[in-house]
Amino acid sequence: QWYQRRVHGKQWYQRRVHGKQWYQRRVHGKQWYQRRVHGKQWYQRRVHGTDAISSIYTEINNHLQSRNKDSAQISDFMNTLITKGFAKEDIAECLDDYAANDVWVISPDRTTLTLCI
Repeated sequence: QWYQRRVHGKQWYQRRVHGKQWYQRRVHGKQWYQRRVHGKQWYQRRVHGTDAISSIYTEINNHLQSRNKDSAQISDFMNTLITKGFAKEDIAECLDDYAANDVWVISPDRTTLTLCI
């Protein structure tokens, strides 16, 4: 064993003894492994506590409340949401769903969001 570890390297030895999944979890981290095994939606629910759409709504609402405004440019919070790990498709779905339920209004050119309340 010591000879194989010395010749092939520590990572080769760990991968051989513990298995590929253990090695991937060790190298890439537990969160990467969970996201790969369980899927992106499961990972987002685990990290954010709810589904992605509700979490996006909460982030947008917090963004507006922190600035004490009823409207904002969509580009202002879009980068923040993407940085936090939300997919563009989920963000677009959230914007459309809450606009359909009259929570907010999106301008025709999709640049400005205004609360209805």
